[in-house]
Amino acid sequence: MYEKIKGLHDKRKLLERIEKKLAKLQTDNVADVVRDYRHNPKGIPIVIRGYNGAKIADLRRVYTEQAETLIEDITVAENLISAIPDERERLVLQMRYIDNMKIGEIALELEVSDRTIQSIISKYKQ
Repeated sequence: MYEKIKGLHDKRKLLERIEKKLAKLQTDNVADVVRDYRHNPKGIPIVIRGYNGAKIADLRRVYTEQAETLIEDITVAENLISAIPDERERLVLQMRYIDNMKIGEIALELEVSDRTIQSIISKYKQ
């Protein structure tokens, strides 16, 4: 179980960044420089601007695959945490792996010792 929930917060942040990249693909354009040799033997540089459809399609495919994998991993991890029957243990794991809180912060929030939080977390690392 621990392997599936560890890094959950980081996966959510990565998914957020990938979604931003996907949105940005709509506005990315590509520029290229070519030379026009029709009127000058040295060639006159001409800048061509536009969208590189093939590049954008490839990036969109890669980002979409990454996002789908992350969504699956996040869903599995969140379902594992929500299936924990003990409410306090479930809350500790949510605070630790979803909210990315430190052990001391969780202990203060729940008004228990750091050792109690640590023992709950270590119970699920096995």
